[in-house]
Amino acid sequence: MRLSIGEMSKLHGITIQTLRYYDKIDLLKPSEVDPRTNYRYYYLEACDRLARINIFKSLGLPLEDIKKNVKWQSYRYRTGITVCSRYG
Repeated sequence: MRLSIGEMSKLHGITIQTLRYYDKIDLLKPSEVDPRTNYRYYYLEACDRLARINIFKSLGLPLEDIKKNVKWQSYRYRTGITVCSRYG
C-alpha cells in the first residue's frame, strides 16, 4: 500500500511542506517518486518512521538529533542489533 504525500500529511497531521522539507534535509525520504510527475509516495514503513519523528518532535528534540536517532533505529532494525539497558 502506498500513500500520496497529501494522504501522508493528513494521516500524521503535518503539512505537505513539512514532508517536502524532511525530504530535503534527508530526514524522511519518500518511498517512491514518480519520475514523470515527481509525485511523492510513502509506504507503511515510512508511516512508522514519521510517527517516531513526530514523537521526538513533541519531546522538543532538534531535527538533527531526531535524524541521528531515527537512522540508528533503522540500522538496528535492519541488522537485528538490540541494545541492552543497564537500568533494566
